[in-house]
Amino acid sequence: LNEKGLEVDDVPIAPGHIVDLIKLIDDKTISGKIAKRVMREMLETGRAPGAIVEARGLTKISDGGELKRLVDSVFSEFPKAVADAQADPKAANFLVGQVMKKTKGRADPEQTNSLVMEKLSAVN
Repeated sequence: LNEKGLEVDDVPIAPGHIVDLIKLIDDKTISGKIAKRVMREMLETGRAPGAIVEARGLTKISDGGELKRLVDSVFSEFPKAVADAQADPKAANFLVGQVMKKTKGRADPEQTNSLVMEKLSAVN
């Protein structure tokens, strides 16, 4: 609202659409990051969040096999980061971030983090 200089009364979003957006987050169809993108489009178009998510292919990736393949790819691409993460677990955030980057924010962050930590402990 601040970006567009709008008042609450000027918002072209139906109250039910806000509820629908919250449900998409709660049922883990989309992440909070994706919800921000959807909200921006809702403000611009007034469209329903479900329609935006479907049209843009924004559903969260939570297929374990696909995420594992992406984690493996990131580990191969960034061996120095893997070594850093083995020395300092906080450095694993970089690896998670690379998976998120590859999926344009669609990877399930909790599942991705878990897979990265599992792979790090298996590499030791």
